[in-house]
Amino acid sequence: MSIANHKNLFLMEAVWTRFFPGVLELKRLLHSERILGKIHRVISDFSLNLTHIRNFQHRLYDPTLGGGALLDLGLYPITWAFMTLFDDPDNQVNGQKIAPIVHASMILSQGKPEDGWKGTVDESTSITLTFEKLHATAVLTTSLLCHTTYGRSVLIQGNKGDIIIPSSAPRPGSYILQLKGQEPTTVEIPNGGLHWQADACERAIRSDKTSTVECPMEDTLAVMTVMDAVRKQGGLAFPADLEAVRT
Repeated sequence: MSIANHKNLFLMEAVWTRFFPGVLELKRLLHSERILGKIHRVISDFSLNLTHIRNFQHRLYDPTLGGGALLDLGLYPITWAFMTLFDDPDNQVNGQKIAPIVHASMILSQGKPEDGWKGTVDESTSITLTFEKLHATAVLTTSLLCHTTYGRSVLIQGNKGDIIIPSSAPRPGSYILQLKGQEPTTVEIPNGGLHWQADACERAIRSDKTSTVECPMEDTLAVMTVMDAVRKQGGLAFPADLEAVRT
């Protein structure tokens, strides 16, 4: 980040979920229209059952490749917490977004070198983020040992009702709006492709911008700070050359 800033270069994390028009409209409804009123809690899970490849040859079991559930899968539950709570207009002081308090635990992989074990990664991770100013929490989980149950990818709860994203956290196909005292309404989220973030990059670069509104580097740094705190609390450290990477 410091090099990009110094040289005035474009830099952006490719989190495709942040660029889907349907997701952006959902953020508008949450933060501008306050369709759920005050958001109290966000629950999200993204897990894949990879026990059938638990021979330690898969990249997700290779610590030299940044393996484990957190970095590969856990980013998406964290992204939903950030899009809904971290980006909430009320989560600011003097125009600066307020980072959450992090509590986390991990279940770490175990193995023997003779079986191809390349080192420790997290197989399951649980995270609680507390946004004190909002009086709100996010409960986030990810795992390589089981899959996300359909209907439980994302739950956003406010004082006026709930929004449920059945599947999946990275690429939601629809959401269910359940307001108190009303029948549930299903809203489709079409066209969840990579082209939306590519278009956003093109617009930003053509406008001589160094980042995008949808995924600013300040948010990426805040997410990585949370992930580092989660790893520290879970007792997970990557090889020294990976840990030495700086922003």
